[in-house]
Amino acid sequence: MKVEVNHFALLTGAVALAGMFAVAPALADAVSDAKAAVAKYAGPQTTWEGPTKAPKPEAGKKIVFLSGDEQNDISHLYGVYIKEAGEKLEWNVTVIDGKGSPTSWLAGLNQAIALKPDGIAMFADAASLQDPIKAGVAQGIKFVGLHAAGLPGPQPDLNLFVNIQEDPREIGKAEAAGRSQIRTARRMRSCSATTNMQSPKSNPPRPRTRSRSARAAKCSIMSTLPRPKRRSVSRS
Repeated sequence: MKVEVNHFALLTGAVALAGMFAVAPALADAVSDAKAAVAKYAGPQTTWEGPTKAPKPEAGKKIVFLSGDEQNDISHLYGVYIKEAGEKLEWNVTVIDGKGSPTSWLAGLNQAIALKPDGIAMFADAASLQDPIKAGVAQGIKFVGLHAAGLPGPQPDLNLFVNIQEDPREIGKAEAAGRSQIRTARRMRSCSATTNMQSPKSNPPRPRTRSRSARAAKCSIMSTLPRPKRRSVSRS
């Protein structure tokens, strides 16, 4: 008797069997990694990652915090926490409301400099406030930014002793990694769905539609498999 054998269908079936066992743990790992990346940069901070050593603070320092906008919860809380720290260090802390506009930031910073403080912390764009910052530096005032520049760390070009914030480059890498892992998981799921075992003659292969062909083309496993022509084999 003659049996029609589709080599590609048999090979696809073998891949499908392996895929059923491989997809689930790999999918779980990808999702777990993506969740970990999101939790690191978007979740609550439960451990201190800042400096653990510093010179002994001198009491009696005068500090001004220029809040970007006291109606903004984050900006307001920065001022609250700076005041709390100031009380512990015996520093005099004044908060000035920048009212959410560059014009008010400029007026607020000039007001802060007029108080002749030892240092100014600012939650406002330092690049647009260079004239008053330079004037303050000339008077010996130290400036610290809170999201006041594009990157964290010392910012000598902006006359900031340091700028405190997360590194947006690392956040971008984490986001890209998460998106890549999600795409990989979806592709693996698609591979598992598009690979199927096809039995001889009694269950002929389903016609390949354009959408099914497109999904198969995207599957890296399927795209590497050879497609030999169907042939008939005689068996007695």
